[in-house]
Amino acid sequence: MVDETDRRDRFADVFIVALIEGAVEGDIDRHFGSLRGMELHLATARRLGLIDFTDEEVPTARARDLYQRHGLEHLPEGRAYLYWQGSPIVEAVLAELLPRPTM
Repeated sequence: MVDETDRRDRFADVFIVALIEGAVEGDIDRHFGSLRGMELHLATARRLGLIDFTDEEVPTARARDLYQRHGLEHLPEGRAYLYWQGSPIVEAVLAELLPRPTM
């Protein structure tokens, strides 16, 4: 069975960080160019304990902690997939959330 620890798609995983940043700052989809795949990313964020859903998506304490510790407020404006690839901030968050499996 494949779970989040087996993922290797860092291009798509940048959207998990975008959800954290957007949710904490009050606009969950602000870094998405298209909302077509957002439900998949939201489902992953929920499984990782980053987003709760009541009447709307709300960041959890874990998401707020990641936002603060990694300085997500310093990420540039715009679409995550265009501007955040390779960012040390994004990579640090992903390393914590989705560590690469050791062989």
